[in-house]
Amino acid sequence: MPQDITLHNNLTAHQTFIFYGKLYGINEENVKKRINELVHLLRLPSLSMQIKNLSGGEKRRLSFGVALFHDPKIMILDEPTVGMDPVMRQSIWNHLVELSLGGKTIVITTHYVEEAIKANMVGFMRNGVLVGEDSPNSLILKQNSLTLEEAFLSLCCVQESERFSNKSKHEYSEILPFTKNRLKNSFSWRRFRALTYKNASLLYKDHTFLFFTFVLPLVQTIVYNLCVGHNIQNAKLGVVNDEIKNCSTDLYQQKCFLNDPSNTKLSCMFIDHLRASNSYLIDYQSLNSGNAALNARFIWGLIYFTSNYTMTLKNRLNIFVNSYDIDYSSVKITLDASNYIMKLKIKDDITSTFVKTLKEATKYCNISEKSYSYPISIQSIGNVKVTEFIHSASPGFIVLLAFYFPMILSTGLLLSEKDEGIMSRIMVAGVQFLEFVVSIIFLQTIVHIIQSSIEIFIMYFMFNNPISPDNFWTFAVTIMIIGYQGMFAGILVAAVSKNYTMATHINMGTNVLFSCLCGLIWPMESAHPVLKAFNRFLPISIASETIGNLTLKGWPLHHPLVLRGLVLTILWLIVFAVPVCFFSSFKKDAWLKSKSKL
Repeated sequence: MPQDITLHNNLTAHQTFIFYGKLYGINEENVKKRINELVHLLRLPSLSMQIKNLSGGEKRRLSFGVALFHDPKIMILDEPTVGMDPVMRQSIWNHLVELSLGGKTIVITTHYVEEAIKANMVGFMRNGVLVGEDSPNSLILKQNSLTLEEAFLSLCCVQESERFSNKSKHEYSEILPFTKNRLKNSFSWRRFRALTYKNASLLYKDHTFLFFTFVLPLVQTIVYNLCVGHNIQNAKLGVVNDEIKNCSTDLYQQKCFLNDPSNTKLSCMFIDHLRASNSYLIDYQSLNSGNAALNARFIWGLIYFTSNYTMTLKNRLNIFVNSYDIDYSSVKITLDASNYIMKLKIKDDITSTFVKTLKEATKYCNISEKSYSYPISIQSIGNVKVTEFIHSASPGFIVLLAFYFPMILSTGLLLSEKDEGIMSRIMVAGVQFLEFVVSIIFLQTIVHIIQSSIEIFIMYFMFNNPISPDNFWTFAVTIMIIGYQGMFAGILVAAVSKNYTMATHINMGTNVLFSCLCGLIWPMESAHPVLKAFNRFLPISIASETIGNLTLKGWPLHHPLVLRGLVLTILWLIVFAVPVCFFSSFKKDAWLKSKSKL
């Protein structure tokens, strides 16, 4: 029994006993029997209360009950009665005496000298030195004292006198050499089931953590699909039309405007097409008022049509055209350049609207559409149609969720065991770290499947992001592998972190880092050449590219780039798993509470 409580605060007392009963292989009948005995002995409160709601004394009595639960032959108790009332302290000592008379070996550390009078053998330690060791009565007689406390004070005085005289009457036996002989302790499915029960109970009892585990992926996926990467709509644009102040559909009739440009106003046709492209247009009477609104950032851009726009545009379509017609047939556009994406989108909308306007205006004329179109032919390849930025960014987003939610959960589960000193206690009970890791991964696999199902349903079925149905199972397996990467990464974070603050900074820092590197925020091709040299070999970048090849391009599993991505993804899983094996075998103190906190 450690000096700290080292119990799971979110479990109930009953769940704690059940867990340790399963851990020690006690059958259900004996578990119930031992619980009743310990409740009566230690006067434990309601077993259905969570441990965090118990008082300090009740927690310590429960911790003592856990130490007695499996009826061990040898017990090492670190100040088991500290903080307890005298009546309970006396009751516990009486029970310990009964156990010792029954053949149990009990080693107790305590700073209450007089309560050690009931021990068969007492050792006094001061400043790391054993100043006396014998039965209580022998120590009292040897020091010619009336109480055990007086005997201790006498021994302390002797130690002080020896320290100043640099002499010691104590003879120390030779230190026995350390041997590495260990009892073989193979993987136990019994302990695995006990740990799985405990982890599942912890997750179920922590309602806040449970809420964020399953609701946060849902909320994040919905918010992402509602807010990010869609085509910009209702961008405010100002219009100054000096060609005509009031437009109507009668101004562009079903005839060739080249034959009668005076009865056609292409500026009105342009404005109607632009409004149909979900732009929010505001009319201004003059350039001065329009520029004032633009400078005040009330609108994103200002479009200006000259007084003879249609006539000069008609002349411009002729073979011979002068500079006057070129100048006055041009639409004057001024844009707010403070937002690069908005500027590009507005330019693209206006350019495509101009082409649509010319196409409609000349469809009754004997003019080929190619004569005023860009001399460029663009074709797309792939089995799906990517029409918005969110479509190309969705692989990076789904990969980040698949990696970081398992990472956060495994970090939280392991760090709570480590920070509260529980890991030390269950390892003393025989638990191997491999068993603990496997139990976490087993639970995380179930949670990861649920989380990923929620994310995939929302991304690809609710919001219809493009995905190739032929590659769905390859896509699902890749997502699972990415989740396992996150699980092992979270275990490593918990191993190197001294507290929750450090773990939070590592998780958040890597999240932001990988968001920038995986192509979610901006294409990886825009990165610095030095960064691009190794960017594509990072785990999230590889996974994002592979998921994109599966969902957007529709490439099958046997495609070389898909196979390469899967192989590298599996290799990264091994890279994350190997350090975990190293720490579990050679650096076991990484999973234990630091001595500075004990």
